Amino acid sequence: MVGPWLVIGDFNAFLHASEKKSRRPPQTSQVEAFKEALESCQLQDLGFKGYPFTWNKKTLGEANTKIRLDRAMANKDWIGKFQMNKITHLSAHASDHLPIMLQVQSFVQQRQRRERGFKFKESWLLLNDCEDTIKEVWGKEADDPQGLVSIKKKIKICGAELMRWGSTRIDLDEAVIKEI
Repeated sequence: MVGPWLVIGDFNAFLHASEKKSRRPPQTSQVEAFKEALESCQLQDLGFKGYPFTWNKKTLGEANTKIRLDRAMANKDWIGKFQMNKITHLSAHASDHLPIMLQVQSFVQQRQRRERGFKFKESWLLLNDCEDTIKEVWGKEADDPQGLVSIKKKIKICGAELMRWGSTRIDLDEAVIKEI
């Protein structure tokens, strides 16, 4: 098959002895046959997060067998196109298989809601205590005495303090501002 492709689900086989928890040892011929099939299809395991075994025989005691049978496999084209993927083994309630979830995140940055930036309101200049607020905040000693770093920090702190201070003030009407 040409192009990116993904296969996800119950393969009814496992790749490594560590993927089987049972009193019966794994049959290496089955493991090798599965590995060969994946190699001929040029598929790679995408890994997972969560509980390592996706199938449980659900018998008591030593007779119980747990195996990772469910997985997501993809070729290099798919992995190259969808590098930000995540496979998670979820919890099962009624089935003997754990559901697996594939999350794919594209590289296109989605617009994120950002904190609203500081905007100085010209009307604040008409209030008597605006200048006092700025002088008080600006006059405080900065933690970092490094030139521009210190100024940047002071601007950020001053903006935050003015937003807090300004939120307690009543906005003057535009007509009133123009009259003054």
